[in-house]
Amino acid sequence: LKFTESQIQNLAPDDASFKAGKALSGKNQWLAASFTERSLWGEIKGSGSKPYQTQVDINAIAFKCSCPSRKFPCKHGIGLLLLWANDASAVTAGTEPSWVAEWMDKRVAKAEKPAEPKEHTEEDIAKSEKSKQKRADERIMFVEAGVEELTLWMSDLVRTGLLQLQAKDRSFFDKTAARMIDAKAPGLASWVKSLGKINYYADNHIWQNEALVILSKMHLLTSAFQNLANLSEIWQQTIKSLIGWNQSPKELLADETAEIIKDIWVVVGQETTQEEDIIIQRSWLKGINTQKSALILNFGTRFAPLDISVVNGSILEAGIVFFPSVWPQRAVVKLQNRILDQLPQAPICLPNINELFSFLAATYAEYPYATDICCLVSGIRPVSDQERFVAADRENYYMEIAPEIDADKMINWLAISGGDYYDTAMVIRNNKMMPLGIFMDNKYVLI
Repeated sequence: LKFTESQIQNLAPDDASFKAGKALSGKNQWLAASFTERSLWGEIKGSGSKPYQTQVDINAIAFKCSCPSRKFPCKHGIGLLLLWANDASAVTAGTEPSWVAEWMDKRVAKAEKPAEPKEHTEEDIAKSEKSKQKRADERIMFVEAGVEELTLWMSDLVRTGLLQLQAKDRSFFDKTAARMIDAKAPGLASWVKSLGKINYYADNHIWQNEALVILSKMHLLTSAFQNLANLSEIWQQTIKSLIGWNQSPKELLADETAEIIKDIWVVVGQETTQEEDIIIQRSWLKGINTQKSALILNFGTRFAPLDISVVNGSILEAGIVFFPSVWPQRAVVKLQNRILDQLPQAPICLPNINELFSFLAATYAEYPYATDICCLVSGIRPVSDQERFVAADRENYYMEIAPEIDADKMINWLAISGGDYYDTAMVIRNNKMMPLGIFMDNKYVLI
């Protein structure tokens, strides 16, 4: 596999690192550069007497370099990948030297070795279970108080009339959101914040509908929590997750009962946003055989960079584990065997936009909290409707493009597709389409 320049740019920690790496991507910069089916490595002249040794795991993406840089990956790793991508003759097939083989063997062994269970006495287990139950009971008490307070807050809003929302300042919502955080219900806090982010200066019809939808979902969620004991186990887990009980990826990976879904997964798109000091990366994957959709969430800070093993636009042979839910979406990659050059077969797509609408209606009926729904739809092309772009199918049915998709991306879509119809990957957000990429000749091309 060779990555495209845009994919490599997404791997760089910042623009300066990519620019520096690009300056090191010439054939004459490297003393040697080779690859195998699992690794890429090279040596490059550094500031010292010995050349820097740079290596890349090209299946479960990882970098290592002997340079002193604290950036990950460093400019040498970026430069080596760019050299491989742009000049195939500069990188030869070879046998891994010992410094590469040792690193790769350790990585493979670590990935394949199951976690060894710690031995505990019956007394330790009983004590741990008692402590765990105590924390769970305390959490329930906090959340119950928060739900009761939020229910009263929503009742007051309805009693005084939703038109009064327009007169509320941001602090009105922030104060209640903070109360939900104190009640250990961050999911409820997010709903309250979303109510405060509505543009109340927009057309009345628009903001009133948005506010009513959010309040309705908040009411349904709090009512479901108050009826939690009467729900099935999977619904209990789903409601708790929506309110803010989040199982950690580490716990999910350690759960031996969790089913591993093995497939060829296309990373159809990525989105990186920032909330205060937290960087959030969303990666949407689509299984070619299972037709399942997965959302991989990665979080980063100034001190903890994002995991870069899931490369936008790549095709993974991997095993994925989903978090328990009525509508499984969020997942983690448990086994990543290799990255493929192309698809083994064409993906199965919804036939047209009418079928897409039917699919969305069925999804919302099953699970009203579904968001960022990843879909593949056959025969879609971008169409300019004077002041805006829409996505149209062969029967001239269309869907609006999400406002976060800028004109440059639409022009890129037109340039890649030539205005023709292609099977298209997309995410549906707030009933609008976010086009991600198209399938062309067993290849997946990002828009």
